[in-house]
Amino acid sequence: MSGTEPFLIAAATAVSAAGAISSGKAASAQAKYQAAVAAQQAEYQRKLAASQERQARQQHSAALGRQRALFAARGADLTSGSPLLSQIDTAADAELEARMIRSRGDASANDSLNKANLYRMQGRAAKSQSYYSAGTTLLTGAAKVAPFIK
Repeated sequence: MSGTEPFLIAAATAVSAAGAISSGKAASAQAKYQAAVAAQQAEYQRKLAASQERQARQQHSAALGRQRALFAARGADLTSGSPLLSQIDTAADAELEARMIRSRGDASANDSLNKANLYRMQGRAAKSQSYYSAGTTLLTGAAKVAPFIK
């Protein structure tokens, strides 16, 4: 065995440990980016659902207005009987649809937020794992160098 062998082992160990830490930091950075993208997606999904809900409410309001106009044109009393029940049913259906749109948007946004949280956890785990890996590499290298120390 040459006199340079322990130095080569120590150098290889240090480079390997540094590589493990660098890899963990890169994985953590990637996970943070993915989490940010998922959070942005959640915000977009909420805004889209709110816009679709407003649009549905406007369309149903216009439809209800047309319905009232048709009943009025026929001389029907809008405050009782079938015309009133028909308006109530139309309004209830409209409200149900608007709430379903909001609910689907909230579910999609929550799914994206859950993904963002998962990415964050994966990033933290990758970073922690890199330190354990580096520590293991350093200890293994030290065990290989130890016999050379007198």
